[in-house]
Amino acid sequence: MQQFGNISLLLTLFSIDVANALFSRLGLHIPDVQYKEICAKMCIRQSTHKDRGTTGTSWQRYERIYQCGCGTDHTEGGKHPKRNRQIAWPDLGCPCWIRLITMQGKTNTDTIVAILGISGVLTHSDACISKTDLENKPRFPLHPDVRNYALSLLRERAPISMVRAQCKKFAEARWGAAMGNIEFRYRLATHDSSSLYRSAAAEIGVPQRSKPEENLYAWFGPTPTPPTPEFTKSCLHYQPHISASENAPEQRFELVLATPQMQKAAWTYGHKKLVHMDLTFGVCSARTLLAILMTSNPRGKGIPIAFIMFTARKSAKAVHADYDTAILTRLLEKFKQGMGVNELLEVFDIGVGVVDLDPREHSSLRTNWDLIFLLWCIFHVWQAWRNALNKYLLSIPKGDARQEVRKRLVGLLIPLMRDVIVYDEACRLYNDEITYFTAQVSKQRSVISRKQGTAGLSFLAYFKRYVKSYADWLPWSPAGPIKAAEILGVAPSDVPRTNNPLESFNGHIKGTYFLPYLHSGRLPRVDVWILLIITKVMPTFFADIDDKAAMMDY
Repeated sequence: MQQFGNISLLLTLFSIDVANALFSRLGLHIPDVQYKEICAKMCIRQSTHKDRGTTGTSWQRYERIYQCGCGTDHTEGGKHPKRNRQIAWPDLGCPCWIRLITMQGKTNTDTIVAILGISGVLTHSDACISKTDLENKPRFPLHPDVRNYALSLLRERAPISMVRAQCKKFAEARWGAAMGNIEFRYRLATHDSSSLYRSAAAEIGVPQRSKPEENLYAWFGPTPTPPTPEFTKSCLHYQPHISASENAPEQRFELVLATPQMQKAAWTYGHKKLVHMDLTFGVCSARTLLAILMTSNPRGKGIPIAFIMFTARKSAKAVHADYDTAILTRLLEKFKQGMGVNELLEVFDIGVGVVDLDPREHSSLRTNWDLIFLLWCIFHVWQAWRNALNKYLLSIPKGDARQEVRKRLVGLLIPLMRDVIVYDEACRLYNDEITYFTAQVSKQRSVISRKQGTAGLSFLAYFKRYVKSYADWLPWSPAGPIKAAEILGVAPSDVPRTNNPLESFNGHIKGTYFLPYLHSGRLPRVDVWILLIITKVMPTFFADIDDKAAMMDY
């Protein structure tokens, strides 16, 4: 007998030989130590291991639960019941199960140091003993070397189709045309992809069968246990989803993320400078909306400085529209608070904001930064005008008559957006068109002429909201960039008038950046999306910027 911590280990060679003989009699096997027969009835259902002894010990204590296949039914009950029975032996209600505890080498798992215990129901039922024919074809496990090679390809973000092709070449180079041996198969089966994806997900810290809300709470909750310290540094605000009850309404899931690199970029390039803002959806499988704040470096490269994510309410039918000014205002405030202060004890400030036409975004930004000057993205402005033209000119029959009115109105819109920098001049041009179309309606002309005048006035009534005051005209007019340039201390030509950098990033974040991590094109879970943003996407994004800067300097 030799004492090891609190456990007595019997290390005589005779006892190990006796144990091996008992394993053979009971039909048990230990991975890496003994060969498992494909048709064996006893299979491992659960396995755990822990280091034992002092720090740096080379021993591990393994506890394995074995169960007879004739007493296992995986089509009913359990967390993940199967639709069809996949076990080779029929379910005969056999009660046999065994708990085996061993001490093995930590690095050389094929070395058994001691057998610490064997317990359970060691005998099979009579029906099980008499059953010698398989009910289903046995499943051969994938060869460990092929599996490890497939996982290495997944770590390099190879698509599953490429993984299958490369693994086939790997197997042919090593074993020729053989499909397998009596213990393993050499080719990937269809169901292997699920197992490989689960293993790859577990490696990055997201067990595939775990619940996203549980992982998020573990990473960002009151006592966080994140996969890396970067999670805690990147979280500026977190609120778990809480379902509605009789005494309290539903609380959305909320998360404000800014990695340390993003926070540094925010203070360097965004503080008291220009910041883009836009909302999007469809980035993950959950019903979430994502607001992104972005600034630009001196080379003009758009750099995201915050991801503001929140879920739509369960009662909402349209996810993309389930938000209001209040939630945007509160989450922007959380971002502002989370950024803290700089070395001059200044809170994070935005000088100029570039936004689309959503008044909820406008109000939330002005509430948090009362001196901010907003520029409207002229792409969204023109898109709204184009849609309005299509709507209000619909009453004119298709053809030259409609095209004539469209050309005249476009002749008003283009100079207003591109050339006119004086508000009074803009009002004069608008009033001239009012006079023209009013004359068309009032004069006794043809029906087509009256329809043209009525449609033109209808569009101009809609357009009045853009010129009814100086404050409504300035954000989209050419005078807007001039004022923004004065605030930022740059040339007007250096002030962007669109959200194109942010729209481009939205496209990348839904495609390019996450494409290698998609499973057969399916969107990632929300917890996987967040993990990849922190550990993969943003570090790679900033590394690419540094590489391009180094290349330009070179």
